[in-house]
Amino acid sequence: MTEPVVVRAEKSGACWPTFSMPPSCSVGAARASANTGFVPPAFPLATDGRRGSDLPVIDWRPILGSLLAASAAAREERERAELRERLERARRLIDARYDQPLELEQIARAACLSPYHFHRLFRREFDDTPHQYLTRRRVERARELLLRSDLPITDVCFRVGFQSLGSFSALFRRHAGHSPARYRALVVQSLGVDGPAPLLAPIPSCFYRMFAHPRADASAV
Repeated sequence: MTEPVVVRAEKSGACWPTFSMPPSCSVGAARASANTGFVPPAFPLATDGRRGSDLPVIDWRPILGSLLAASAAAREERERAELRERLERARRLIDARYDQPLELEQIARAACLSPYHFHRLFRREFDDTPHQYLTRRRVERARELLLRSDLPITDVCFRVGFQSLGSFSALFRRHAGHSPARYRALVVQSLGVDGPAPLLAPIPSCFYRMFAHPRADASAV
């Protein structure tokens, strides 16, 4: 009959209680490994020389440390993915309602965050503050309306969510490099098309890049 394996663990020089491992455990582990392909981890062994014994001693500290580190990393990854989804939810709200008055508190509620933490995390994640992202979405939509419709500039301004024609013109110039009227004239002229703007074909992306000169404004909020 095979003798049981006696395992004794040590920590900080003090011996923990010993326990015996019946031979059937080793046989069962071997069978499970053969059936499932799972290979039990190799435990680092040491010799308990102080008691003159050659019995293997398992040092559990590196094993427990590895398990705790893996658990912490997995938890951190889950929290990061959850936070990203909450911020994406807020950004989708801006995309869907850019033409409506939006306050920071309202957008932050979509992410279930306080306005202060939402503002800080949104900027860290997307390299834009919520207000900067909202302004950029409005300007992008204004470009489309200026190029693909014959709406007056004032109508374009209010249709994309701006409340002031002066603010719209200033922000449009900052993002596109030209005033709204100049931007529309330059693109129409470059296409060589005569007639009303609705007759224009969809504008290729290269024209957006050609006439858009984004300017970073670190002071914007």
